Amino acid sequence: MKNSASGISSAEALVRFQLEPGQHTISSQNGASSLLLNTEANRNYFVWQEVKMGLVSGGSKLQVVSEQQGRAGVQQCTMIKSNL
Repeated sequence: MKNSASGISSAEALVRFQLEPGQHTISSQNGASSLLLNTEANRNYFVWQEVKMGLVSGGSKLQVVSEQQGRAGVQQCTMIKSNL
């Protein structure tokens, strides 16, 4: 999956994909925000993308959230097609 684009995100959108155990970097489209994630087998990870509006353009912040918070957020989202 190295250097692969998962899809285009939007407000209240969900992208689901599987990763092999190990170290992965998840980045926003413009690379303004990156997150290093060390995954383990048979475990779920939830990454929240917070969009921040700026004077000229917006930015985003990626962060891992708890499974409880992630599952609650998933209930409010619509699945979008992933390229992975």
